[in-house]
Amino acid sequence: SHPFESNWYNNKNPIIAWDKDPNVSGFSYVLDNKPNTIPDNIVKTQETQTHLLNLDDGIWYFHIKSLKSGIWGSTTDFAIRIDSIEPASFVPTADITSDGKISRILINFNTTDSLSGIDHYEVGVINKDESPNISPAFIQVGSPYQLSNTPNKVFRIIVRAIDGAGNIRDESIDIHASTSFI
Repeated sequence: SHPFESNWYNNKNPIIAWDKDPNVSGFSYVLDNKPNTIPDNIVKTQETQTHLLNLDDGIWYFHIKSLKSGIWGSTTDFAIRIDSIEPASFVPTADITSDGKISRILINFNTTDSLSGIDHYEVGVINKDESPNISPAFIQVGSPYQLSNTPNKVFRIIVRAIDGAGNIRDESIDIHASTSFI
């Protein structure tokens, strides 16, 4: 369920599976936060998978070795990165710039994520004069995002921060596309 050691996952319940060579009579394994632990020499399972439940956020290491023909093999280590927490709260801001002929509305935003980091941002725009049941289409953007200036319209701008594990934080700002903020 968490196949790549360098990726972060928001699933706190990984399933780990491994191959079983001929003449292997069992496996010893341990899960901890240390990268180089060696499991003890006691067979814990003869199965080729385990389901780990409700892991805390952070980096975990699954260490396993096999008993083959009465001899313990070397340890294999596998990192599991868990981040189930959404990015930090943030407040988007809007700036109106004008050169006398053209006005621009720039939406600024930034946040952090303590474990997997921010992967990207998306913005969705809702015209508040339309039905409140309309869902916006989100597009991937960077900050600042330039909003098309449609005079005398009120918009809700939803900024979506997505971290490296796929957790989402939505924040919004309402603006009037002529000159003032709401």
